[in-house]
Amino acid sequence: AAVVPDSYAGIFPEGTTGPLVYDYGFCSSGFLSPELYAKCMDQTITMQDIDLEFIAATPTVPYTFIQSKVDDVQISFYIAIGLTSHVEDPLINTTEFYDDVNSVFGLYNSNLANFVTYLVDGPHHCFTNQDLYYTADAMGPQDGGKTNSGLMLSDWANLVPLSEGEAQNTVCE
Repeated sequence: AAVVPDSYAGIFPEGTTGPLVYDYGFCSSGFLSPELYAKCMDQTITMQDIDLEFIAATPTVPYTFIQSKVDDVQISFYIAIGLTSHVEDPLINTTEFYDDVNSVFGLYNSNLANFVTYLVDGPHHCFTNQDLYYTADAMGPQDGGKTNSGLMLSDWANLVPLSEGEAQNTVCE
């Protein structure tokens, strides 16, 4: 088994995820531990809380996140949630977004042995449903391995599921 989230780092304006998750009815889904259920009901839960708990619950399953460094659709989601939630600063630029991605993935990497990511330079959103899945590498969605020193995205993603004793590494250039 393996979980391969494609283009979803869960970056949202501070304080908006809890109300959003609550309003969608996820608190009563039965998926949350008592601790996260309480945070959900208080509307303070974050995507990182959910990911940390779910990924830790299955330590033998690799979670291999595919992510563009400055995903323009995720940035648009951030701004849309910020504007509709009336937060003080609903905007995020590409540098702030990439910093946030690094913070979130750094948190996962330092707490979860079964977390790895493949970071693609550029703003593209979603790879696995497009031909770019086969041309993307860490240098960009259409680099085709010309300037990349490592595995192509498709080769990296196709390493999972892993056999016992095998490992997969994070890719970022």
